[in-house]
Amino acid sequence: MLLMAKISVLPSIYKEEDVRNLRNSFGKHVAKMKESGKLLSGWGLAGGRGAFLLFNVNSGEELLDLLSPVVLDHTNVEVYPVLELEKLGEFFKKYAK
Repeated sequence: MLLMAKISVLPSIYKEEDVRNLRNSFGKHVAKMKESGKLLSGWGLAGGRGAFLLFNVNSGEELLDLLSPVVLDHTNVEVYPVLELEKLGEFFKKYAK
């Protein structure tokens, strides 16, 4: 199942040392998520402190484990199921009658 997670750093994390520590731990954690093979891609937000991450997981529990407290304790997370455009086209054709 493809899930897109939008993450935004909590506004309460603003002190220079806290931001530096978060960037360091988050960078290491993203590498671990990539190594799992479950994080397909990611994009940073140019206008803010956050990112979009695309996962291919079998369950919500698997996503929760991948995000771990490193992400969950320091960000707001929104998760959306997504599908390829080809699948969306098939859906539209099916109900175009």
